[in-house]
Amino acid sequence: MREAVQRIYRERKALVASVKDTSSALAKLDAVLLTVTLIIIIFLCLLIFNRANTLSSLVPLATIILGFSFVFGHSAQVLFESVRPAGSTLHMDTVWDTYRD
Repeated sequence: MREAVQRIYRERKALVASVKDTSSALAKLDAVLLTVTLIIIIFLCLLIFNRANTLSSLVPLATIILGFSFVFGHSAQVLFESVRPAGSTLHMDTVWDTYRD
């Protein structure tokens, strides 16, 4: 009985740690996506109100974005992989399945 209680406590502790990691990764991902969305909205507003100047400034901006993709590409890849690493399973599904029985 004691071993079963210790095993449940260790599983609960591991579950709490994985939920905290996932929560922090999702918060970072949310901030990145919010920033990208705001930038897109700003450019759409510029296109609506000042189409000629905005279109002529998009070419240099595309070059800057391409440069940033090389600089920050690996960081973005790590951020997206931290949300759910490839090949991993969530422990919550297993725990919930055992409690449903």
